[in-house]
Amino acid sequence: MTERTIDRAAADTLRQARDAAAHEAWAEAYRLLGGLDAGRLRPDDFAAFADAAWWTSRIDESIVQRMQAYSGYVAEGAARQAGLMAWLLFYEHQLAGRTAVAAGWLRRARRHLRGEPECVEQCYVAWVDAEDAQQRGAFDEAMAAARHMAGIARRCGSPDLLAMSVQAQAGVLVAQGRLRDGLDLLDDAMCSAMAGELSSFFTGWTYCLGLQQAKACIDLERAAEWTDAAMRWCAAMPEENNYRGLCRVHQVQVLELRGSWSEALAEAGRTCEELLPYERRSAAEAVYLVGQIQRRRGELTAAEESYDRTHELGRDPQPGLALLRLAQGKADASATALALAVARRTRVSAPCSSSASGRRCRSCPNAGTGDRCAAWSPAGPVRRTRTTGSGTGSPRSGQCSAGTWSACRIR
Repeated sequence: MTERTIDRAAADTLRQARDAAAHEAWAEAYRLLGGLDAGRLRPDDFAAFADAAWWTSRIDESIVQRMQAYSGYVAEGAARQAGLMAWLLFYEHQLAGRTAVAAGWLRRARRHLRGEPECVEQCYVAWVDAEDAQQRGAFDEAMAAARHMAGIARRCGSPDLLAMSVQAQAGVLVAQGRLRDGLDLLDDAMCSAMAGELSSFFTGWTYCLGLQQAKACIDLERAAEWTDAAMRWCAAMPEENNYRGLCRVHQVQVLELRGSWSEALAEAGRTCEELLPYERRSAAEAVYLVGQIQRRRGELTAAEESYDRTHELGRDPQPGLALLRLAQGKADASATALALAVARRTRVSAPCSSSASGRRCRSCPNAGTGDRCAAWSPAGPVRRTRTTGSGTGSPRSGQCSAGTWSACRIR
């Protein structure tokens, strides 16, 4: 085969890959882009490669390709695109607990977007600003930032980020204790997803965020209704849908809280099949819930195995493991485990679950389980002081009742 023939074949493959990405055929786009020499790819191609890797649950590879896209945009002087890539990298690293790396990417995102004419990419920075203020208890400032985000989204014609801004405003209201107003806004944003007004990625993100908010407010009926809607959307999507397993995690949580344990166990099994080997952290939530059910049933040996597996997958198995020790008659071991877990988590306080800042609640032993947060008092949410150095707070939040995105992954 001549060099010219090879060039024509590569060019044809690249056209096919771009077409597959444009039509959201992510598995095909991933296969085609992965077969090309990196030297042939433009920054937009690396960004599409990152999206394809994300949708097919290859999160680490998505980060690698996103950095390639970022470097390419910087070299081309494309500040808006570079700013967005930097923000997405911030989010992924923060979600993974790499707060120092995340902080660096957030600073880069701000630097690239600062001074640019108003653009939709600035919504992401406003989003983090809203969460930071909310976490500090500066609710007026948080609402102003969320409304600023909404204004940019509206003027730039982005229904996706407009829906996210509504979610951010809902989180502020809920954090203030205005549950009815906040949940009304939440339902409005969820309707945008249900009505097909949003892109595929933001539809899934909106569902994830809303489900976590509803559970954080202990509104199980609302959570169950929206979980059903999310599962219907997932079922209608192509097989290469990273949200499918994530939606199942929400469904397992609702079933477990309702006491439908047999259904929850079956759903957890399907969840792990869909999430592993790539989405270990989300799969860990499902395995943890299996351990919770087994412990409550008195199946202590099986529960211990599930908690061990939870730890292997990267999730702290507390407080379930401590409660297991208590059930085994090991009260001292139980108390010691809880004390260590609380000490470890309060060193990195944050809102329940994850958010635009990508941070998962470290101070609440019930984070990710759907149980009432330990930081919630009868009078309302208890304010906590952030001690991490990411420079952000949290909305899909300064308080444990606010927006929560534990299962959500940014593409």
